[in-house]
Amino acid sequence: MLRDVAAVVGLEAHAAAAEQARGMPLLSEQGARTFAGRPFAIIVCVFLASVFSITASSFEIGALGKVSEPPPVQKPNEVEVGSDGVARFADPDPPIYTTNPICGKKHCINPMFPAMEDMSRLETQKYAMVPLEKVQPALSFCQKAVTYNPALPQPDGGAAAPIGALAKIMEHQAITMYVFHLQGMGIEFWDHRHPDRENNECLKSVWRMVCYTYFPKAEASATEGQPTTYQRPCKSSCMNYIKSCKVECCDESVQCVFHHNQTINATAMIQTKGYVSHDAPSAMCTGGANGVGVDSLGLLLIAMGALIALLR
Repeated sequence: MLRDVAAVVGLEAHAAAAEQARGMPLLSEQGARTFAGRPFAIIVCVFLASVFSITASSFEIGALGKVSEPPPVQKPNEVEVGSDGVARFADPDPPIYTTNPICGKKHCINPMFPAMEDMSRLETQKYAMVPLEKVQPALSFCQKAVTYNPALPQPDGGAAAPIGALAKIMEHQAITMYVFHLQGMGIEFWDHRHPDRENNECLKSVWRMVCYTYFPKAEASATEGQPTTYQRPCKSSCMNYIKSCKVECCDESVQCVFHHNQTINATAMIQTKGYVSHDAPSAMCTGGANGVGVDSLGLLLIAMGALIALLR
């Protein structure tokens, strides 16, 4: 009871200070002693003050508006991770993202590989085998890349054309695609007009690919002047480009060997092919013997041959 009286006296002191600030008369000392001597009245006052305080708080909340409940926690969409390492939502609406935290695009351009989109056109032309020694004198840009007997396109109608003129036409196309691809990569062509003289393997890989594309290797059985088919570059040239230029995309577009069919309408379809699934040098595809793309089995066979030679 004494603690209650002390609490009330404290409340009276606080009320007195507020009344004094408003210029209102304070409770007299005699009145305070009279009020403190009636415990029942004190309890009633404390109860009424509590009720008033709760009512005032309720009024303030009502004035501010209904307190909104916290939003329900939404269950995340289920995610499926495919064999390619790309996570996809089960719901088709959410976006697709990659689970690779260090994935960053680099040289992810269109076309992905140098002169790739021109191979379908080149395959439709007729070719004839030309000896290397008759082609190289007419070459400058692709001279050191073409180290095999190439196949040159034959003019329509069967009319003969000078070998040098045909070689210059194909080399001009190779230079054009070299320039276009370097521009797509953000590299200035004028600073790299002689890639064969540089130590930059990325530029050399672009240079080799355009020269291999426009100077396909003739079939091994073909002799001078005989018809031969167009042979696409070997996959080893493509893989060397990806490795030396550090090409990276956050999807499956960086593939050297592929075959896609795209339906245009009920009667038309476009076929898109990549490079030949062989390593150079090979009779099945175009490529130089630059030591690029030798697989582990080839290295093993070379090592075994060297070991046998030493043991003899």
